Amino acid sequence: MNYKKESEYDSKGSLIAEKNFNWEVATSQFVNRSQRKYEYNNDTFLTAEEDHYNWNAAMNNYGNRSRFEYRCPFKQNTNIFNLENNAFNVFPNPIAGNILNIVMPNVSNYTIYNIEGKQFMKGRLEKGINTIEVSALQKGVYLIKTELGSQKIIIQ
Repeated sequence: MNYKKESEYDSKGSLIAEKNFNWEVATSQFVNRSQRKYEYNNDTFLTAEEDHYNWNAAMNNYGNRSRFEYRCPFKQNTNIFNLENNAFNVFPNPIAGNILNIVMPNVSNYTIYNIEGKQFMKGRLEKGINTIEVSALQKGVYLIKTELGSQKIIIQ
């Protein structure tokens, strides 16, 4: 094994941090490679994620950082969906159960990939609210791609 990952979860079961390590032959140990942190709102929707990479052991910090912030797919506690710019919305995200809901402004095909690009599921989405059974997918980060674009989903 030349790679390992450590994951950290909050009290609600939401993934809040992941560290990635590579095996270093010269020192015969795992060395820190990168870290990803996740932030959620009160409704457990993913609101931001940060990537930290290029670990500098001498400085005890990461050399690079990027941050992505997300808009909640619907207004809090109203079930009014946001379909601006013909985009599609997924919820809940992260997914704690077996059902992914997708709101589409029109008909589209979809494909779900893991973060390495391997295809796991595909099908057709109708206009309106669609549900997809995702119990066959392992915990992790996936990408759902439609004809309108793509979005990251997290299965817990």
